[in-house]
Amino acid sequence: MTTERVAKPQNSKRRHHFIPVAYLRHFTDAGGKIFAFRKHTDQQEPIHTTPRNIALIRDYYSQPKPDGEWDHNALEDLFDRKVESKWPALVARIRQRDNINDALEPLFGFIAALRVRVPAARDAAELMQAAMVKSTMRLLDKKGKLPSLPQGITIDHFDVAINPHASIHAMPTLVKGFAIVLKGLGFEILCNETDVPLLTNDNPVMYFDADRPMESLQPYQSDPYGGRVELLVPIDTHHVLRGHPALKSRHGRKGIAYARLKGRDPVRRINKLTAMFGYDFVFADSTIHKGIIKEHANISPVLKTERIPQPDGGSLLHYQSVFGPRPRKPKWTEKAS
Repeated sequence: MTTERVAKPQNSKRRHHFIPVAYLRHFTDAGGKIFAFRKHTDQQEPIHTTPRNIALIRDYYSQPKPDGEWDHNALEDLFDRKVESKWPALVARIRQRDNINDALEPLFGFIAALRVRVPAARDAAELMQAAMVKSTMRLLDKKGKLPSLPQGITIDHFDVAINPHASIHAMPTLVKGFAIVLKGLGFEILCNETDVPLLTNDNPVMYFDADRPMESLQPYQSDPYGGRVELLVPIDTHHVLRGHPALKSRHGRKGIAYARLKGRDPVRRINKLTAMFGYDFVFADSTIHKGIIKEHANISPVLKTERIPQPDGGSLLHYQSVFGPRPRKPKWTEKAS
């Protein structure tokens, strides 16, 4: 008699990390915990917890299936196997100042995923779609294609919630746009030789116009008439990947090189930018940076939409990223089960 084995159903993974545990582990204290400073709140003290218990949202990557059920595992598993699994070994090589030019694909694959998977990017994609829906509603209203609104009520009074799956499907397009930015840059790894550790955040891929002074700097923007993009990605408390057009020639000849980050001022500049680019959290291995984090706790990279009226009653929408208070995003009520 033969016994047929029945495969056990795969457990659903509902706690989805938008910042990988493998990444945050390189910013922990001696006890393996991280200090998570929350932005846009009156909360003064950071959360002191393990990387596994922070930077996650329930069902963040869940997708509906044709049979009406939900797939909670596909994207979480994809990021785990294809993107995150090689990161610890790569960081170990960087710490040894090893030549990593044979590992550029996993390096930039990891960074590209960090850029598009985080709430800062997904919220911006959803807010952009919401603005497009409202613009269409205004045009239809002016043409008399919508039911009459009550007196004193306009389209602007309506909230438009976007299905979060739309921003999941926007990720490939966002990656293509980010790839264009990367093509204009050369890269180096800066080695922090000070006693001031580097911070990171929940939006750690940071780029901006390097020629603008700090007080007028805006996220993800550069002057189209000669501005130069600088990119910064903290790797651990003592290393940061830097991209800049001035490095492109050397990068073309030698690949990614190592450079010394000397003096506290350059480190403070990077930490200040990290505090500014944080969307909901800034992460640290201690509380010594509480002041600089608090100073920038009320701003994050957010999408600003400008509506330009057109003669036909419609609007042109102009989008740009700015530093400002995080807007309220109308909540989509559908829930995975």
